[in-house]
Amino acid sequence: MKAFSFRLDQALRWRETQVRARKSHVAAAAGHVGAIQSLLDSTRAEAASGAEQIVREPTGIALASYAGFIDKSRSRIRGLETNRAAAQRALALEMDRLADANRKLRLLENLKRTKQSLWHKEFDSELGAFADETFLYRRRP
Repeated sequence: MKAFSFRLDQALRWRETQVRARKSHVAAAAGHVGAIQSLLDSTRAEAASGAEQIVREPTGIALASYAGFIDKSRSRIRGLETNRAAAQRALALEMDRLADANRKLRLLENLKRTKQSLWHKEFDSELGAFADETFLYRRRP
């Protein structure tokens, strides 16, 4: 009997490559979300720190500059929240693509496993028949 060969091995390797590529895209998208979240957290912390400083030293000039600072901070926070939402949507899309790539890979792996199982059954059957013939041949006078 000939050795087991899976006709779709090249497709299986391609699917594995696609899964690895999708994983790297997911990691990059998650890193982007994390970077935006860090920037958002630091901007919020700056605004809170500025508020604490104004409470400690409430002068007229400080209050006027603080009002401008807060306006810019709020605007920047809204922009960062918008960017974070877009990055989270991109991450969700990449996660969906990764799940799809994994599903396609599992399909080929399952097909290969099924074909290999059938091949093993045929091989075992053929080997058993050969063993029976050999036994019968040796028993002949």
